[in-house]
Formats: sequence, C-alpha cells, structure tokens
Amino acid sequence: MRILISSNGHHTPTGYGVQTAALAKMLRDLGHEVAIYAWYGLSGSPVTIGGFPTYPRVSHHYGGDAHIPANHWRADIVITIQDLWVLPDDFADKLERPWIAWFPVDGDPIPPDVAKMAKTAAFPLAMSRHGRESAKAAGIRNAGYIPHAVDTAVFKPVSDERRQKIRQYIGIDDETFLAVMVAANKGFPSRKSFPEVFQAFALFHERHPDSLLYVHAEYNSPIGMNLHQLRDLVGLPETAVRFPPIEQYKMGFPHEYVAQIYQAADVLLSPSMGEGFGIPIVEAQACGCPVITQNVTSMPEITINGIAVNPIQRVLTGLGHWQYLADPYAIADAMFKIQARSEHEKIQKREKGIAFANNFSTDALAEYWRVFLNSVEAAIKEPVHV
Repeated sequence: MRILISSNGHHTPTGYGVQTAALAKMLRDLGHEVAIYAWYGLSGSPVTIGGFPTYPRVSHHYGGDAHIPANHWRADIVITIQDLWVLPDDFADKLERPWIAWFPVDGDPIPPDVAKMAKTAAFPLAMSRHGRESAKAAGIRNAGYIPHAVDTAVFKPVSDERRQKIRQYIGIDDETFLAVMVAANKGFPSRKSFPEVFQAFALFHERHPDSLLYVHAEYNSPIGMNLHQLRDLVGLPETAVRFPPIEQYKMGFPHEYVAQIYQAADVLLSPSMGEGFGIPIVEAQACGCPVITQNVTSMPEITINGIAVNPIQRVLTGLGHWQYLADPYAIADAMFKIQARSEHEKIQKREKGIAFANNFSTDALAEYWRVFLNSVEAAIKEPVHV
C-alpha cells in the first residue's frame, strides 16, 4: 500500500518524531511505499529525508490538512501519530481514504473531544492498553492497540565496567546515587511532575547528600517552567542538579547519549500526571535502569523494574478528564526503597525489566504492524454491502 504518515517529522528529536522514524522504516521493510507529512519540523517545499518523501506543513499547525499531501502522494491510507483533539471535525471526511488514528489517552476517562474524533476514524488505534480500554468504554468498540517501539539495539544494558566508565566520563563517582529525568519541560501545571520530582529529590538528598539529579530537559523553557528557580525554591544546592548544555539540547542529542544517561543512572524519575504510553520508562528499563512512575493511566502496565506510586489526588484538565497529582513523599520513599535494594534484588529486577522492554523492540513491533495492516488491507478491499 501507499501510506502517508502524518506527525512530527522523522528527523525531529521529539517523542512522536522518533516513533514516526521507527514506523516509517518498519512499514518500508514490510513492503509498503511510505511518505511523511511533517507538519512539525519542516516548512517550505517537499524534500526527501532518509529516503522518505517528506511534505512540509501546509497551513494547519497540527496536520489538520493532511488530505492535501495525501492526495499528492496518492495514499491508500493515512496514519496519524498525534493527539486527536487538535484536529478539525471534518478531518476524516476530507481525507476521503481510510484513516488509522494512532492516539494517546493520558487521563481518565478518554476526553470527549478525543472520543469524538476517534469514532470518525476507520481504524482507531490506542498506544496503550489503558487507552484501548478507555476508548472501548466510550463506545469505540473497534479500538485496537499497538504500543510504541524502542530501539533495543541502542537502549540496552552494558557491563558493570562499561557503566563505570560512563559515570567517570560524566564526572559521577561510584558512591553517588544518580537520579535522572528525561522529559519535555512544557505546560503548566507540569504534566511531567517537575515540581513534585524536585521536592521528592530534595527529601532524598537531605538524607543522602552524595546524590545527584540530572534533568535532561530545557531548564528555562518559554512554554514550561524555570527549573533553576524550582531547584532553589525546594532548597536544593546548585551542585545537586545538572542540566544539559542548552544549545546542544536545542539541536538534539543522539539516541546513544540518552541511552548512556539510563545506563549510568540508578533510577529514572517519571511520575507523570498521565501518560499516553511513556517511552522513557521503557527505554530506561531496556538499559537496566529502575523507574519510578505513577500508578495511573498507561504507567502501571509498563513499570516492571520499578515502583508505581499512588497519587495524592485527581486534577481536572481543560479537556474534561482527570489527571493525577504526584505525591513527593511517595516518590522519595520509592527512591529510598530502590537505593536500599540488595544486589540480588537489583539483578533480579534488572533482568525482568530488560526482558519486558524487549517486547517493544522494533522487530517485535514490526510484527504487530504486519498483522494489523494485513487486516486493514483486507477490510478496505471488501465490497460494501448495502
């Protein structure tokens, strides 16, 4: 089939950009012809990037005009990888071809505007089991499920010797407990729970001054929070929190760099208010790093080597669904528990997490897509019975 993927460009370092790149390669390897509508990440004229015809944004900021590149590409189907509530109501009608809506549900229940758009897609496809069940509860009985992919050739465990060398290279000694965050600093309140994580780390650091928090994020985002100010507000010394060089962060880091963060770390802190999937959670476990998440939305289903803490309370969002405020004391307590693990428990949990994360390898996900697209192709070739 000729397939158009509409999402962040596959050359961009965003979560959706990474998934676009992985999916495009999988579909091409399965024998499909693939083009990409990069409504985020490209303007001007169509180009070829990585062997894929790539269309720039036409006018709608979130790809609501995907029918234009779809017509030019003569696409048999269109796959969107994005939130659905940002799309115009007539999106499916204008496409005039089957639409696979691969979408997140990051709260409870599925927001009304998300459910409304999912019902117009020929093939609604959730990114998590939680998302699929939420969609079905809203009457979207044909909702499917395919999770995100992780490149386990990059995100993988390393030997103790290699881990020690990584830590030495970044200036972390053997005795330092290294906690990391890998999250986009955008929105207020912070869906990624920056204030709660910083408070939790301050509690941990008070008892373990030989600890460090590395935050792989823009420290003063114009669409997020001032994380330097937040660090000072919770009483953490400047030496206890590190950030990446801002210029390099804006240009993007190679995947190998992010993998080394996980490989060097003692724990990933990712207790989001809600997740549609949670790529860093799986990436970290693939590298052998424990995780601390929240016991809500998609996170319990992907927390194996780690602890999913219970939230303090629900928070109503502008989309009309609940997300969940993280408990700094519960996060800190989970950090103490992970720090106190015996060597036997560390190894046991580590191996379970690695084995679980391998279920999300690109090879494993390619099989999901092969089976799913075979059923799609069969369905759209069936005659319509009136």
